[in-house]
Amino acid sequence: MVLAALNRPLSHLPALSSKIERILSDWGLAQISQLLLHLPRSYRDRRTPRPLAQWSEGEVYSTVRIVSHHYFPRGRGRALKIEISDESRSASLICYGRNNLAYLLRVGERYRLAGRFQLHYRELQSSLFEFEPLENPPLRFNRIVPLYTLPKGLQQRHFLELIEQALHLLKESEELSVAASPSLKTWPAVILPSALTEAHLPSEPTALKMARRNLAFLELMQLETTIIWIRTKSEQRQSKSAAAARVENSESTAPTSSFTPLMTRTIADLPFSLTRGQQLALTEIHSELQQPRAMRRLLQGDVGAGKTLVALLVAIGAIEQGWQVAFMVPTELLAQQHYLTCRPLCEALQISCGILTASLPAAERQRILKELAAGTLSLVIGTQALFSDEVRFLNLRLIIIDEQQRFGVKQRVALIHKAQHPHLLMMTATPIPRTLALTQFSGFELSEIRSLPADRQPVETHLAKQSNEQKVFSWVARELQKGHQAYVVSPIIEPSERLSLRDAIAMQRLLAERYLSQWEIGLIHSQVEEQEKEWTMQRFVENRLQVLVATSVVEVGINVLNATCMVIDHAERFGLSTLHQLRGRVGRGALQSYAFLIYDDQTELNPLAGERLKLLLHEHNGFHIAEADLLLRGAGDLTGTRQSGFRHTQIAHLPEHLPLLTPARTAAEAILTQDPALQQPEHRWLRHGLQRNSS
Repeated sequence: MVLAALNRPLSHLPALSSKIERILSDWGLAQISQLLLHLPRSYRDRRTPRPLAQWSEGEVYSTVRIVSHHYFPRGRGRALKIEISDESRSASLICYGRNNLAYLLRVGERYRLAGRFQLHYRELQSSLFEFEPLENPPLRFNRIVPLYTLPKGLQQRHFLELIEQALHLLKESEELSVAASPSLKTWPAVILPSALTEAHLPSEPTALKMARRNLAFLELMQLETTIIWIRTKSEQRQSKSAAAARVENSESTAPTSSFTPLMTRTIADLPFSLTRGQQLALTEIHSELQQPRAMRRLLQGDVGAGKTLVALLVAIGAIEQGWQVAFMVPTELLAQQHYLTCRPLCEALQISCGILTASLPAAERQRILKELAAGTLSLVIGTQALFSDEVRFLNLRLIIIDEQQRFGVKQRVALIHKAQHPHLLMMTATPIPRTLALTQFSGFELSEIRSLPADRQPVETHLAKQSNEQKVFSWVARELQKGHQAYVVSPIIEPSERLSLRDAIAMQRLLAERYLSQWEIGLIHSQVEEQEKEWTMQRFVENRLQVLVATSVVEVGINVLNATCMVIDHAERFGLSTLHQLRGRVGRGALQSYAFLIYDDQTELNPLAGERLKLLLHEHNGFHIAEADLLLRGAGDLTGTRQSGFRHTQIAHLPEHLPLLTPARTAAEAILTQDPALQQPEHRWLRHGLQRNSS
């Protein structure tokens, strides 16, 4: 059986000595699966000989004859020098600390030899080389040779011998596996023996690439199998009513759901109608809140899609049931924005609402803490201040986390532990591809809002050189003359000796003195005191400030419908998702809005930065931009407590293998349907084998 062979200990390999077994065991390789999944770090193509005369072209690989042995003084001892020759020329092997090679490389005998040579003292020399007796079968010659990362005390040739024996054992087991379990004929693991063989001992580069791809597919399939298995077990433990069945990504019809009276009243009083996407998301979330199990759901949508309104309506329904709700956001500025939005609505519904941030005055903080502990405060909007040990709730049942990618796993857990099995709703305006979302948040249901309000117009985006910024600000001035407002974003707060960039303080001065002198200009950034920041932001909301100069602190949560211009200075310094988020601060109403991406044309533009800027010119869909962002900058860590990115895998590399995720999930579903025995932990050999290698 293939699986049985993989789960065997290394002691089944004949060439394994007790010493090497001990070295490998201490290093974390104890099973054949772990050995075979320790893939080469690189390869050397030794299929075509390269004689000594071609030493300058790279590694020499040739059949040589040992001409003579010599010794020369070195320190208190002496070192061995071996004269060699092939059909093209002669050379020397310098054997520092390897005088025993005089017995292994015998004069007059011929050997296969590989090494890198250089001219030294007017002769061709090498001190780093490999060799094999010509009469022996080639092990590290006449083929594409793998190179492994190995522990101290283990040589490449010894490790390769073990690999060849393990592959032979795997090949012997292959036919038995298919015969013993007919369903395995459709299991993609039937490609495993050949894929592992080509990965370790490739016949040619194309076969190696395909083998790596097949192994990546199997790894992703095993990951998806585990996810599905966990999800299935969870569903078996907790029944789920048909009303809360998962709604796939379709916005053609909205499922029916009975909202609470306050939710229905609030929706009816809105000056606009919910989009179909908002209706679907709200119904999904509210329906799941009525189930006995704790909800775990990710709500993702583009900037301006209306996620905050959906979350607030969900919170109203939860509060109407007697629950407390915590709404956590990453910045104090965003907390203030949400609080200013929620407070009048909550007052109209007679719902108690408060804010908790680090800058809150001591007396106000103590009042909030007492009301939370007593249960008289139903909704609290806060930042990391909610993690504090002194923050206690009477009946916290729903936690909403906005911009979840800005919080670490430990931070989220700290808040969850303040309640007994609370419902959790996480939101992000930085969409990730649905396939990756389902993989990363394996225990979560997924809701997406893809439609934007009907009155929204795409933000007209322009790319401008810094030397042409006069035209940009002339355009902005015309918008200001219409009574509209503008943001101007800089990458840094103040001058930096390390970076030759224009800072926000200098930008405010430039605008006030040169380009936009007749309008009121404000400035906010992370170093501004919170009270001043709130005062400045409130003046901008009330249009007493026409221009707001800022850093990326305005990236999220700012909602000023009258703002129609976003100018981003040194746009090449920002990431793609940040640029899209900043652009999303305008175009939030019916007014036509504009984004200007100014880049430094005095220095050479990084090709990757250029790709980001070009993409934004024509693409407005946040989901498409997120996929492009993944392809441009790659993926990060998918496991552990790191906040962003995706699971680290040993073989599969995203985004290169991103197209394999969907077929891998399909294969995993088929496997668990056709052969339920493969759900058992002992069959997850690939996952176990990779855990050691990815550590």
